[in-house]
Amino acid sequence: MLPFRVGEFLVEPQLNTIVGANKSTRIEPKVMQVLVCLAERAGEMVPKEHIMQSVWADTFVTDDVLTRAISELRKGFGDEAKEPRFIQTIPRGGYRLIAPVVYEGAEEKAEVSASLGGARANLDRRTRPFIWWSAGAGFSMILLMLLAISLWRNVPTPKLSDPIPITDDGQQKTALVTDGSRLYIAEHVDNKSALVQVSVTGGETIPFPVPFRNPGLDDISPNGAELIVGSYDGPYPFPYWIVPLPGGSPRRLGEIRSHDVHPSPDGKQIAYFVHSDLYLARVDGTDSRKLVTVPGKGPGSATWSPDGSRLRFDFEDAKTGGRSIWEVSADGTNLHPLLSGWNDPGNECCGRWTPDGKYFVFQSMTHGRVTHLWALREKGFLGKTVSQEPVQLTSGPMQFRAPMPSKDGKTLFAIGDQVRSEIMSYDRASQKWVTYHSGKSIVWLSFSSDDQWVSYVTYPEGILWRSRVDGSEAQQLTFPPMAASARSWSSDGKRIAFNGRAPGKPSI
Repeated sequence: MLPFRVGEFLVEPQLNTIVGANKSTRIEPKVMQVLVCLAERAGEMVPKEHIMQSVWADTFVTDDVLTRAISELRKGFGDEAKEPRFIQTIPRGGYRLIAPVVYEGAEEKAEVSASLGGARANLDRRTRPFIWWSAGAGFSMILLMLLAISLWRNVPTPKLSDPIPITDDGQQKTALVTDGSRLYIAEHVDNKSALVQVSVTGGETIPFPVPFRNPGLDDISPNGAELIVGSYDGPYPFPYWIVPLPGGSPRRLGEIRSHDVHPSPDGKQIAYFVHSDLYLARVDGTDSRKLVTVPGKGPGSATWSPDGSRLRFDFEDAKTGGRSIWEVSADGTNLHPLLSGWNDPGNECCGRWTPDGKYFVFQSMTHGRVTHLWALREKGFLGKTVSQEPVQLTSGPMQFRAPMPSKDGKTLFAIGDQVRSEIMSYDRASQKWVTYHSGKSIVWLSFSSDDQWVSYVTYPEGILWRSRVDGSEAQQLTFPPMAASARSWSSDGKRIAFNGRAPGKPSI
């Protein structure tokens, strides 16, 4: 962008400076972009919406941020909002740059002249570094103000539209990845593990055959050209294969035997687990080194941050039996829990960053039973990392898990489950199986010793009930967030023993 003059001021977009006869003001890059946007349509009213879309196209901002940017520009020009000489506010419309704009030549020496108390000052490029130094204190204050804005402003709340089904084959699904145009899915077909594929717009699933048994789908290469597939057949740890897309002969991933293998964003490394140890290796499986040992069992669902600086994964807490998400730097330092003390500790897993790195989407179980998707805000204004409570993205009746953002970050794919449980009884007279307690999804059925009462647990809520055998006089005995299971009546029919699990605590 070439330098240009606004009235008696020289504006240098590449240096983010506004230079006058007696001062030089350095402004924040976004503020300069606002000025450039106005200068491109000098003399015209530029709508607020156009400015905000041009300058903050990838960031949610409020009108206050634009107002502050205009205020900073007025300070740089020594302008007044009530009697403007440079920037005019158009009520309920936008802003207009009313001072004349003249663009400089690319190699022209920048010389700005102005009258100050009868004296004349000439400033060229060689003297500007000293002016910037003298303006340093003011520049620091601008940075502090912008930092305050980034920390205090409301960040956008992510929202999902109504879910659209992609498949309807009724098969249990365990994992999915996408190359942008298709989804590759691991599912159980006829009680056997298999890979299938389907268009991201939906349709019939098509088998994706591989020449080894019991395939497990872990990830896809950053360029979308290869699947990373484990052969979960035989003793652990398992061998891994690289499967070309859209088809081709798979090749072994070096000598690696592990579980949960994931490539780095630049495609040069892989991260993988062996038992509770996290390793890094070259993308061909060579030059392996242990990164860190995690303090739990069964780690998995590793994912790299888009910039490759961090990894997140989840593992089982030996005391509670639940799972929690942890983070570690790519050099093995700063191992720590991501959501310590949040919501229902020990029930989060399977997270993925959005491609722009602004959100981390993961699944969490409420009341120990029902799984929903959540989003954690990662970046604020100016790319500042912010600390914020996760936002719930989905709610019943369907459960969602294994979130996978699309390549463009505009769509979130996930596995949706409608989980129901049914108790059947055999009617000898009709010689047919009939549903017991029709209309209710129940498990853990148990009768009192006199066969007059029955207890059961509704699924997936995990609530213990007691009723007459015919379903009348039903009474709820436990309440969320405790989840009940496995119960037994006392011989006198006055008490019921059951297992109960409160969030983040062992079963009792």
